[in-house]
This record gives sequence, C-alpha cells and structure tokens, in this order.
Amino acid sequence: MRPHPLVLFDTNVLLDLYGTPRPGREQAIALAEAADAAGALCATSCLSLKDFYYICTSCLKREAKGATGSLRDEEALAIRYQVGKVLDMMLDLVTPADVCGADVTMARKLHNLIPDFEDGLLVASAMRMKADLLVTSDQQLISRSPVATMAPKDATNLLLSLAP
Repeated sequence: MRPHPLVLFDTNVLLDLYGTPRPGREQAIALAEAADAAGALCATSCLSLKDFYYICTSCLKREAKGATGSLRDEEALAIRYQVGKVLDMMLDLVTPADVCGADVTMARKLHNLIPDFEDGLLVASAMRMKADLLVTSDQQLISRSPVATMAPKDATNLLLSLAP
C-alpha cells in the first residue's frame, strides 16, 4: 500500500457518516477519523454524491410533509439548501471521482461477478483509479469484489494500523 492510501467510500458509508441517524454512524465516524490519522486520500464516486443528495432530500421532504402530506416550496428549497451544505462539508473529507465510459464498459464485463450495476460501476472506478481500498457496508459486494473491499470496521482497523 502507498504511503497515503487511496480509499474509495461507497454511498452507504457516506449515508452513515453524514445522513440521518443510521446504525452504522459510529463506525463511519471511526472510519473517517482513522482515514485522517493514516493520511489516507479519500474519494467517492460522483454517482454516490448524487445518490446521497437524492436520498437525503427525499427523506427530509417526506419527514417535513408529516401529517399534512404537503410541502411548501420554501420548505423544499430549505431542505435542498441544507443537504447542499452537508455536501460541502463532505467534500472536505472526500474527493469526487469521475465515472467514465470505460467504467460503464468494465461494469458490464463484471456483471457475472457483480450483478448490481451500481456496484459494478463503483468497482470499475476503484480499478481505474487504482484505489487501495473500497469501503462499503454491502456484504455481497465485499464477498464478490475483485478489488480490496472491506466493511467500515475492518477498514478502520487497517487504517489505524497504518497511522504513524
């Protein structure tokens, strides 16, 4: 592994770290701290950022609708602004990684191994970027990925072992 490992985070890790409270939150926080301690270069797919934005705005809009079942334009705008600010904070930790046509081609080639197209795109990006580690909570992806892939807890332990 290089002196500053390149670590690619899946959408589920970002949701645990920055989204509404989820069971993996504490582990995601420990992962971010370990990545910082190890001097890791952290990245995420641009598609993961898009998915994060969509999932968070949808959840917050659903909550805001509550019993009335409606949402005023000002409320929707405030939610989009709030999630945009969270994205800004997230970009202090992770660098957006492009997804390109070659990744689509590779994801299709990986289809028999990784049938979920989004996961295939993530693995293809990790391969193209020569990422040292892909971190996800998706156990099926962990078991099938042809690149080094770990759950947040295992990745945290590895990164802590690399910290000076």
